[in-house]
Amino acid sequence: MTNDIVLLHGGTLGSWCWEGLRDELAADARVTAPDLPLSDPVAGFDACVQATLNALPADCDRPLVVAHSASGNYLPLAAKALRARRMVFLCGALPQEGTSWNQQVLGDPGCVVQPLPEPSIDDQGRLVFSPETARDVFFPDCSAADQEWAVRRMVPFAQTVPNETFPVGGFDGAPPAEYVLGTNDRVLSGEWHRRAAEKLLGKPCIEIATGHSPFLAAPGSLASILLAL
Repeated sequence: MTNDIVLLHGGTLGSWCWEGLRDELAADARVTAPDLPLSDPVAGFDACVQATLNALPADCDRPLVVAHSASGNYLPLAAKALRARRMVFLCGALPQEGTSWNQQVLGDPGCVVQPLPEPSIDDQGRLVFSPETARDVFFPDCSAADQEWAVRRMVPFAQTVPNETFPVGGFDGAPPAEYVLGTNDRVLSGEWHRRAAEKLLGKPCIEIATGHSPFLAAPGSLASILLAL
């Protein structure tokens, strides 16, 4: 049976961000990494799930689904739609039923590292992060070459997905889950997500000694974690 792994990128990124990880996984898995409409102001959970379904090989069966950052907001919904065998929150938003990620942050600011640098807002209401913020917050432990490679490709981040309410019962029927936590993440609070993973997923986090983007900083180590699941 083919070992299928589906990779869902986070906000500001695209399928390009998985290049190094795909190389590390290539010998042991078939990888699907769709481009998701996270920069589209009208695209929410359903559009992201549909974009993923559209990208799947016809014979994809029971994949491991990995969601980075903002794509964690709808991961359980995607995992159910893909009939996933397991889902992985990778430095990802861990949704709470009946609320949105942005509402979570307002109600419990401790879930993110404070203070986060203020992004600019474009004419479509999307967040735009400066190259300096991207290097310091999203890619601090990446090489200078990888930082520049990623910064040049970043796109504005629409707030439709983080503003959408995760439905009550959204975890029902979802596959077993893991949370992979970057111990040096400068976006999401490690302490908060350790507690949340224990409460929501019933198990401790898998920890990796990186920042928010382990697929760029340590693709080999991340591949080893994913292939062991």
